[in-house]
Order: sequence, then structure tokens, then C-alpha cells
Amino acid sequence: MDSILYVIIIIFCCLFLLGNTATAFLTKKLFYIKGYNGGFLLGLFLGIIGLIYAVGLPMKTNENLTNNKKEKIEVVRELNNDIQDEIVEIDSDAPIENYTTCSNCGFPIYEDETKCSNCGTKR
Repeated sequence: MDSILYVIIIIFCCLFLLGNTATAFLTKKLFYIKGYNGGFLLGLFLGIIGLIYAVGLPMKTNENLTNNKKEKIEVVRELNNDIQDEIVEIDSDAPIENYTTCSNCGFPIYEDETKCSNCGTKR
């Protein structure tokens, strides 16, 4: 009698896990369709309750998605401007006219250097 009870419990658990796995995939798909991420674990642990929750979620509007994309583009533009400003600062710090070129390799030798930093030829 006890062995039959164990078999019934095992079959019930397998069917329960199989059903919750199916609802987990459905919940994940509904989350994706409505514009959200995740949902699999909600469907796996809560089963039909998680699926009902996913059905009740509102759709994300295109306006919200468009605004989010606009914000990202603006952040990238600001970063690009900052990088351009830093490049200009770095370029302006380097001495441009206070050097001669190495007779051996053509590498610039600045006034404070006594030999070429590329090939080692003396000035």
C-alpha cells in the first residue's frame, strides 16, 4: 500500500513540474510580447497565478521605448563631446613646433631630449 502511495506522489510531482514548466514558458513569452524582460521564474514558481499576472500586465508603449532610445542617444552624444574636448586638450598640450626630426628614422626629437626616443641616435 505504501509503495502505491509513493508512486502516486511521484507522478503528481512530475505532472506539477511539467505543468509549471509550460506556464513558465508561456509567462516568459507574454512578458516578451508586452515589452518586459523575464517572467520565466514567475511562471515556474507561481504556475497559473504567474500566468494570470502576465496576462494582466499593460503593454509598454512605443512612446516610452522611443523616449528611452532618445535618452540613450543623448548620453552617447554627450560622451562623444566630452571625448572630443579631451582630445583637443591633449593635442594642445603637445609641443608642435619645438622639435626636429631624427636624421636616421624621421621620428620627432623635442628640444629637451638629447637623443631620438625611437632609435637612440644622438641629436
